[in-house]
Amino acid sequence: MNLKLLDGSNPADTWDFFLNVLMFVPGGLLLASAGVRLLTAAASGFLGSLAIETTQYLTASGRTADINDLLANTLGCVAGYVTAAAVRGVCRRVEAVTPRRGTGRGRGRGTPPGHRM
Repeated sequence: MNLKLLDGSNPADTWDFFLNVLMFVPGGLLLASAGVRLLTAAASGFLGSLAIETTQYLTASGRTADINDLLANTLGCVAGYVTAAAVRGVCRRVEAVTPRRGTGRGRGRGTPPGHRM
């Protein structure tokens, strides 16, 4: 079990941390799409990672439980959530300022624009 925080001077450890972040980004994207709150998404990422690390510690799988993996996986889930929330916010702003054409709002479909009902 490794309880020592990330050693940034070792490129292999840094790369491993980065890949662990990327591995949990899709989970954050899905949780944001499901409409959960940020704190719930962060807790889900943490608990999911904790389950993986605990399993690695308790079984003789040849893998080592690592505090950095727990941190990176949680960070990845939060990063995915924040990315999805940012994209959703931008889409809402664009939708709010983009005029809709041909929707027939306020008139019956096919009614000419100058025609009163």
